[in-house]
Amino acid sequence: MRRGRRIRAAGLAVALVLTGAACGDDDVATGARPTELTLAYDPLTGVEPAALTTAIVDRLGSIGILVEGVDVDGEAGTVTVGLEDDRLAALSGELLAQQGVIRIRPVLAVITPDEAPAVAVTPADEDTAPAQPVVLVHRDREGAVDQTYQLGPAIVDVDAIATASAEEDAAGTLGIRLVLEEAALPGFEDAATICFGKATTCPLGLLAVTIDGEVLAAPEVAQPSFDDGAIFITPQLDDAGIHRLANVLAQGPLPVALVPAAIRSAGG
Repeated sequence: MRRGRRIRAAGLAVALVLTGAACGDDDVATGARPTELTLAYDPLTGVEPAALTTAIVDRLGSIGILVEGVDVDGEAGTVTVGLEDDRLAALSGELLAQQGVIRIRPVLAVITPDEAPAVAVTPADEDTAPAQPVVLVHRDREGAVDQTYQLGPAIVDVDAIATASAEEDAAGTLGIRLVLEEAALPGFEDAATICFGKATTCPLGLLAVTIDGEVLAAPEVAQPSFDDGAIFITPQLDDAGIHRLANVLAQGPLPVALVPAAIRSAGG
C-alpha cells in the first residue's frame, strides 16, 4: 500500500507576540512548555500537504502563535502541529477548527422558534453547494442557537472576499469590514438592488453572511448600491473574538476542514 506523504514545516516559524492578557514576560521564561496539537481531516480530499502546512502556519501566525513544525500524514488524515507554548494549544485548535469558508446568501425566511423543530437544518459540513438553498442557524455569544434562516443560493462565494479587517463603524461599534474582489462586485450590486427592493428572491431585504455552514450575521440592505464593494458586519462575539475572526477571514479558508483530536506534551 502506498504510504501517505508527510511533510515537516522546517524554517516556517513565526514570532510569538504575547500581550499582558495572555501572559507576562516571566511566564514566557518559566511557564511555556512545548506541546503538540493533533487534528484530523478527511484523507479522501487529497489536499496537498505543503498547501495545508502553509495555511496552518499562516493562520496561527496571523495572531502571533509560534509554530515549531507541522507533520501531515496524508494516509491517516492527521496533522500534528508543534507549538512552543502549551497555553496556546486550545486557542490554536479553535482557530484551526474554523475552516473559514464564507458566503453571502439572500434570506428567504426567518424561521420562528415554534417552526424550527419541524425544519431540517442543513448540517454545517454539508453546506458545500453554493447554488443550492439551505437552512442554517445563527448562534449567540454563548454558542446557543438563537435564530434559524432559510437562505437562497449564494451570490458571493468563498473566493470573492479580497480583504477583511476589524474596524469600528461611525457609531463606534466594533465589527468586521469585508471588501469584495472586483470580479464579484457586479453580482453583489445586483443582489443589493434586489434585496433593497425586497423582490421575491430576497423578500425580507436581508443578506446573510455565512461561515462554515452557520450564519455569522444577517444585516438589512439599507441602500441599493455599494460603490466600494465593502460590507460591515457585527458578529455576536466579544472584541477579541472579532479580531480573531477578522484574521481568519483575511488569511482565507483552510484547504480542508480540520477537527481537533488531541493535545499532548511534546515528546510525551
